[in-house]
Amino acid sequence: YFSNLQNENLLNLLVSRYNEWTSRFLIEGIMIGILSYVPILWRIITFSSFIIIYFVLENYFNDKKNLFISWTIAICIILIPFSLMSSAGWGATTMNYWWPLTAVLIAFLPIVNLLKNKTYNKWNLIFQIPLLIYACNQEQVALLSCGFLIVFIIYYFINKKKIPKMFWIYLLISLISLIFILVCPGNNARYITELERWFP
Repeated sequence: YFSNLQNENLLNLLVSRYNEWTSRFLIEGIMIGILSYVPILWRIITFSSFIIIYFVLENYFNDKKNLFISWTIAICIILIPFSLMSSAGWGATTMNYWWPLTAVLIAFLPIVNLLKNKTYNKWNLIFQIPLLIYACNQEQVALLSCGFLIVFIIYYFINKKKIPKMFWIYLLISLISLIFILVCPGNNARYITELERWFP
């Protein structure tokens, strides 16, 4: 559908996709823009994302800088079957799945720091919140984000700890994203089409 950009406005195309095929409005908008006009940016960001994920996971699980944990994280990333990333084409697959995963891991850094009773730089939220909004445009990410946040909030409530405002902000973003996904007419249309295709 990249060829449609020659004859159609990007916004109109995205609205059409939302009504007929998918709720991934933000993801597809960024994907179409980058792959159509600056494909080199896709290569740079995709390559960088592997390095970013490594360091984010180090922050999540390796406060003591244990060498075994560092190697385990690195090996797990290396062992990812890269053939999966070309299932719908390298660009479409990575930007629909790998990029949102990278974005949500970065976005959750302050949440993880709060759970560890560590400080975080509030100015980082300027880019972490937009990353969460982007990541939650992907159905699985939005559902997992919502689920984790509910668990964290219940944990704080049970332990009679003050629930940080950030938990509520992140939960609100996740819930709005889920509602946006659930009311999308394109998702239901795609479900019917795929059902007829695979179970005629």
